[in-house]
Amino acid sequence: MKKTLVSALTTALVVGAASTTFAAANPFADVPADHWAYDAVSELTSKGVVNGFPDGTFRGNQNMTRYEMAQIVAKAMAKVNTPGVATSSTDKAMVDKLAAEFKDELANLGVRVDELEARMDNVKWSGWVRYEYKNRRQESKISTAQRIKLRLTPSMKINKQWTAHARMEYGMDANSAHNSTAANWSGGYNGTQFRVDQAWVDGKIGKATVKLGRFGSFGYGGNGIAMDDVITGAEVTVPFGGNWNIQLAAGRYSWYPTDTLGKAVVKDADGNEVGKASGVLLGNPSDGYADGTWTYLGGDVWYSKDKWSFGVGYREFRGVTPQNYAGKDGNFNCMDGKNAIKIASAGVKYQFSHAFGLTVDYSRVNAGERPVPAFEGTGKEASAPNQKHSYNIRLDWQASKKVGFYVAYQRLSNPGTVSCTYDLQSFNLDGQKGWLIGSNINWQKNVSTNVAYFQGNNLSNTDKLKMFYGNLNFSF
Repeated sequence: MKKTLVSALTTALVVGAASTTFAAANPFADVPADHWAYDAVSELTSKGVVNGFPDGTFRGNQNMTRYEMAQIVAKAMAKVNTPGVATSSTDKAMVDKLAAEFKDELANLGVRVDELEARMDNVKWSGWVRYEYKNRRQESKISTAQRIKLRLTPSMKINKQWTAHARMEYGMDANSAHNSTAANWSGGYNGTQFRVDQAWVDGKIGKATVKLGRFGSFGYGGNGIAMDDVITGAEVTVPFGGNWNIQLAAGRYSWYPTDTLGKAVVKDADGNEVGKASGVLLGNPSDGYADGTWTYLGGDVWYSKDKWSFGVGYREFRGVTPQNYAGKDGNFNCMDGKNAIKIASAGVKYQFSHAFGLTVDYSRVNAGERPVPAFEGTGKEASAPNQKHSYNIRLDWQASKKVGFYVAYQRLSNPGTVSCTYDLQSFNLDGQKGWLIGSNINWQKNVSTNVAYFQGNNLSNTDKLKMFYGNLNFSF
C-alpha cells in the first residue's frame, strides 16, 4: 500500500470516528489547540483509538509504519463490533477495507479478522414510528382518520452479491384507547393489524440490479405519477450510456381501499355528527376491477445528470379473472388486451439551485376509451373521457437545512394515477384537480413532520374537494 493511500484512509478513519462535538482535553504537547487536526486527535484519544508515544507526544509529522497503522485499525474494529455502539454503514465499510489491507499485520498482532467478521451482526434494522392524521371534505360529507404506525425494515446480507429485505407494519386506530384484534387491513386501518407486506431479495448480475419477491416499484419515467406501489414479481434495472437507466418489471398488482375507515366519524357541513363511515374514506377502486388483482407490466427509461433528470414510462394492468360489465360499446372484459388499463407517462426535473427545483409530470390512460365500472357496488359505469390525462406541476423551495416548502397544481385521474406517489390522491372514480401546498420540517435528527393541503374539485362533477394530511415521524 502506498504512503499516500495510507494517509487518505487514515484521514477518512479519523473523520468517521470523530463526533460533532469535542469535549476531551488534548493530552499531546505537540498538538497545539489551533492545529487543524486538534479536535480529531482529541476525540480519537478519548475513545482509545490512538495512544501516542511513551514520551507524551503524538508525532503527527512522522511517517507511520504498517504495524502502527494496524494497531489503530484493530482498535477501530473493536469499536465497530462493540454491542450497542451505533456505527454508520460508511464507517463500517471503511474499517472493513482497512482490515483487509492490514490483515497480515493484524494477524501478527493477535487479531483474528475472520472471527471478528463472523461475529458481526448480519441483520441491519431500520424503520420508524409515525402518527398520521387525514381529513377529507367533499361538499357536506366530512371524514377524518387518525392512526399510529410502526414500520420495521430489516436487511439481511446473504453474500457479496445478494441481500434479503422485508417490511413489517403494525397499525393502530388512534381514535380508540385499545387495540382491536378484528381489523380489516385492506391497505388502511380499521383497528389494528400486523403484517409483513414486503419481502424480497436484490442483487447484482453483471451491471444489472435485480429484485425478486414483493417490493415497492417506482416509476422514474414520470416521477411516480403513474406508479409508486407494491408489486409481487421481478424487476431489473440496467444502467447504460453513462447517465441513462432502463427498468423493466412484471408481476401481480392489487388495488385495495386505501383508507378503510369503518370507525371514522362523518359530519355534515354544520359540524353535526351524522354517523360512522361504513365505506372507505377515499373510494374503492377495486370494486368492479377483477377484485383488485391484476397482472402488471411496467417499464421506464430515464436520464439523470447534475441539475437535470427526465424520462418516460409505460404500465399495463390486466385483470386475472373475467369481469364483464355492460357498457355503451358492449361488454367490458378487463382480461383482454383492448380493455386492459394502459398508462403512458413522462416527467422532467430541474434543480435551479440548492434552494429551488421544478418538477413537471404527465400521464395518459386509456380509461376514456371504454366504460369504467363505478365503485361501491352501484352497478353504474362511466365513459369518463375527462379521465384520460393527468399532470403535476410542482415548485420546491428548500428554505433552510431543516425546512422545505412546495406548491403544486395537479390533475389526477382514476385509474390513471391510482397507484401514484401522492398521499392526497383521492382514489375515487371522479378524479381530482386543484392546488396542493405542503411543508417538510426536520425538527431534530431523525424527527420530522410532513403536512399537505389540497383544495380543488372532482373531475367528473362540480363537487368541491378539500383534503389535509399530516404526520409526525420518528425514524431509526
